[in-house]
Amino acid sequence: MEMNFAFLEKKQEYELFSGACIDAERILESSPVMSAVASRKALELCVKWIYSIDSALEPIGNREGLQSLLHNNGFPSLMDITLWRRLQHIVRNGNESVHTSKRLTRDNAVLSLNILFDFVEWVDYCYGRDYVERVFDEKKIPDATTDMNVVQEEYRQVIKDVQKNADKIVNEKDKEIERLLALNKELRNEMKVQKARNIKNREYVYEPDLSEWTTRKRYIDADLEANGYVFDQDKKRNCVEVEYPVVGMPNQTGRGYVDYVIWGDTGKIIAVVEAKKASESGDKGRNQGKLYADCIQNMQGKRPIIFYTNGFETYLWDDANSAPRLVSGIFPQKDINAMIERRCIKKSVNSIQIDKQITDRWYQLRAVTKCCENYEKGIRKCLLVMATGTGKTRTAASIVDVMTRSELMGKVLFLADRKELVKQAKDAFYKYIENTTMCNLLLNKDERNAKIIFSTYQTMLHAIDTIKNADGSRFFSPGHFSLIVIDEAHRSIYI
Repeated sequence: MEMNFAFLEKKQEYELFSGACIDAERILESSPVMSAVASRKALELCVKWIYSIDSALEPIGNREGLQSLLHNNGFPSLMDITLWRRLQHIVRNGNESVHTSKRLTRDNAVLSLNILFDFVEWVDYCYGRDYVERVFDEKKIPDATTDMNVVQEEYRQVIKDVQKNADKIVNEKDKEIERLLALNKELRNEMKVQKARNIKNREYVYEPDLSEWTTRKRYIDADLEANGYVFDQDKKRNCVEVEYPVVGMPNQTGRGYVDYVIWGDTGKIIAVVEAKKASESGDKGRNQGKLYADCIQNMQGKRPIIFYTNGFETYLWDDANSAPRLVSGIFPQKDINAMIERRCIKKSVNSIQIDKQITDRWYQLRAVTKCCENYEKGIRKCLLVMATGTGKTRTAASIVDVMTRSELMGKVLFLADRKELVKQAKDAFYKYIENTTMCNLLLNKDERNAKIIFSTYQTMLHAIDTIKNADGSRFFSPGHFSLIVIDEAHRSIYI
């Protein structure tokens, strides 16, 4: 039986990434870890191939990392948003295989391979000369054989190189990669015409119709484990329990079962997670999540945080304080604890005096007041448009100062698109705000526990992937920062 990726052997135009795709499938049964690394490498090569061939995207520099490429404003809009979101599972599984001691399961390696196949299939639909609709079949993955030792050794060396060299799974200095990318750039105009013709004449629908159970096991469980959670049905502390029974539901029996509950260190449930199947909007879980939170509040006296998700879209709702919002994943326990703690200690921003030594001009004071008041009303995004020399950095520092003194916020991230702006902002904040720890992430990652972090987008994306806690979970988790300040927002491709 032919492998899933065997068709790539006949397509010379995909030479840049076809070998890594085929490797990922061939070695899966021998080593799920190596397969996940190969899938991660294949994804990066494939993405770089797209950048080199598609005139809708700006050309990239050699040092651009995978996360920067995936989040470029133009790239997500090229494809179905669900497919784009699923690519993060390939990145996460590959990075965890490299950077942690966790043993990746076969199911997770198959998941990476399946998503990679779907992505390559979309690539062939858009850019291929003779596209044929194909479906991933797990039964086509070949059995383990002794001749896979050479391929495994190659990816063991990749892991060693990555651990030594700042997470570079793809070596941009490889002459063959340079040659193939350069060749593609010469075909950009031709490919623009061909892609338009392909999309017009071909049919493609991306429908990963997974059941709720499959969604939970493949995506939501993986998200929870990536954030350091342990599953346990009896412990009732510092763990996740599934199918937790509650009473007080508005149905005939008055009973229900929460998909997931997260137990805190005090023996109280601190969060509920409502799961929906992948083909439905994650937002459909909102009402059910609220009903479960009502039941648990009546049962234990404290209201939990509500999450609801379809594995790709995750929403957080602290309904006692704010409206639901889309987040990048389920928060780890420490971040949920911090949210619950702030319920009790926060003060109204109106009770906090603005420090006139930071901002004293009328328009600065108005901006600070409006931003803080809007946040209390549940408006979580504010755009400040200020001319050069009017004190944008001072105003931002004053907003941070008021919000942190009111205990509305925990840790703060300041993002800029150039190293010089990061340094200038950190120096200014250090002068304006006293008794607050600060870190320029470009210069000193050891101070990452600081209250305020300053970084470029690329450095922050890289840090999210590579900086881990002792248990292998991400240090910069989805809920690590309470406030993000973006300098020169109009210049950024990430907003």
